[in-house]
Formats: sequence, structure tokens, C-alpha cells
Amino acid sequence: MGKKKELSEDLRVRIVDAHKQGKGYKKISKQFEVPVAMVQSIIKKFKNFGTVKNLTGRGRKAKMSLRDARKLVRKVADNPRISSKALLSELKKSGTNISRSTLKRTLHRAGLRGCRPRKTPLLTAKHRAARLAFARSHLDEDPRF
Repeated sequence: MGKKKELSEDLRVRIVDAHKQGKGYKKISKQFEVPVAMVQSIIKKFKNFGTVKNLTGRGRKAKMSLRDARKLVRKVADNPRISSKALLSELKKSGTNISRSTLKRTLHRAGLRGCRPRKTPLLTAKHRAARLAFARSHLDEDPRF
């Protein structure tokens, strides 16, 4: 059966101090009311790593680096109409091979959600210039025009 709870760092330090003073595992176990096996594992960890703190490195490593994630978010911010297939192909060119779900999860964490683009495109610079020219040519017209 596995551990029920994790001991505080302070208690682990006191267990190691008691061991340094020459107390045995059973005495330390009774003194701090923890199982003998837990005392053994704490002292073993201290001897191997020189610390009683939680060690890093737990869990699966990320397939995509933070740098690639920022690059991805920047690309989507620059061009919101870009498809996930296009993004995946660009990432593949840079050497990062991830799935579509990983891509979507990364964008969701950045606050970007997928949605269908609007059917009519936004106004281009050419459209704006034409509208402005029309408005200027009709400035002197009657308001009812």
C-alpha cells in the first residue's frame, strides 16, 4: 500500500537531525509518530541527494517547448484565419512534431479558441480607399441624398 500523506519539510528535517544525533529508526519513528519505513526512506533520500525537499523532474516532459508555444500564439495573433493544418506543417518544418490536440491545447492555454471565420472578408485597404473617395466626392450633396 502506498503513502497516505506527505510529511512536511520541517518534520523531514527534524527526522534527519535525529538520525545525525545517533538515534535509531525505531526511536525516531516513535518520537515523531511516523512509520519506520517512512523514516528509512527519508534518511535514504537525504544520503543520496543531500536534501529532504521534493525533487523536480516528475511527470511527462513537454513535447513542445515554451519558445515554440509563444511562436505559435504569435502566428495565430498575426493571422487569426490560419488553419490548424497550416500551423502543424509550419511546426513540422521547424522540427517539432505534435498532434492536432496538443496544438489546440496550447492555444487554449493562451486564451485562443477555435471558431469558424466569417464568410465575408474584412475590408481591405483598397475598399477603404474607394469608400473614402466616394464620401469625398459627395461631400457637397444634399443631406437627403
